[in-house]
Amino acid sequence: MPWNSYFDAPLLTALLNGEGIPIVDRPTLLGSGSIPCAGGVPVSLGVFHVASFHSIIAVITGNEPATNTAPPATHYGEIVFYHLENDTDPFDQAVDWDSNLFYGDNNITAVDVNSRFNSGARAAWLGVTVTWFDIAPVNVTGAIYGSYRPVDNVRVFNGHGYWGASGIGSVTGRGVDGLLEWSVPALAANGDAREYPNTLAGPATITFRNNIATPSTYDYFILDPQSGAVIGGKTLATGFVGPDITSINMPARPVIINAHNHSGTTGAGAATISITQSVR
Repeated sequence: MPWNSYFDAPLLTALLNGEGIPIVDRPTLLGSGSIPCAGGVPVSLGVFHVASFHSIIAVITGNEPATNTAPPATHYGEIVFYHLENDTDPFDQAVDWDSNLFYGDNNITAVDVNSRFNSGARAAWLGVTVTWFDIAPVNVTGAIYGSYRPVDNVRVFNGHGYWGASGIGSVTGRGVDGLLEWSVPALAANGDAREYPNTLAGPATITFRNNIATPSTYDYFILDPQSGAVIGGKTLATGFVGPDITSINMPARPVIINAHNHSGTTGAGAATISITQSVR
């Protein structure tokens, strides 16, 4: 069953203008609710009339019933926006569409475990579907808003409950404020450690710091969780003492931070990896 719809844009516009509140700063709730999803089957959240709006905002999460130290391979979802000419168009006849992946809340009740997607409204109607790829069902919960504030591109915040869940080292920051930091312990011989940060899509600065020279080469990479492909990062030379700074472009989907010690012995010391992004 599609999410509940609350849309009455002309009435809301009149009320807000009458109160002297700039309409550009007041998103309109189009629909909200919770709907079960599982097994890679797309579920419709509804079709919404968005002709009055410049952009669409979705706030969404998969409410997972179990807690894991890392997301299992299929524990992620996909939200798709279909831009439609009218409310009877089948979704495969959309004039345009946006698709983004999201992780679940990992059974954690906390701020910023929701993902947020901001996309331009490019047709009169908007159809929204979600898909959860794990066989075990989750309730996908959230809300869809229309905004009078234009956006030039898709703005994504990947919020989920896996940041810090590994228990390897310690983490600070929430991601939504544009700053994350992971304190990585000394890694075992030829050992890896990884974390799952909450990131914004777009430019990011990655900073690696250590106080003791690396006994061998040492990697810090940002990885794609589905393909394992390297998105950015660096291999540091034997004897390196930081900091090392690199710039990358974060994708509009969740990512992994992976650290790897190439030495045949346990690493000589801990390191800190931080991600800094603009929230504007």
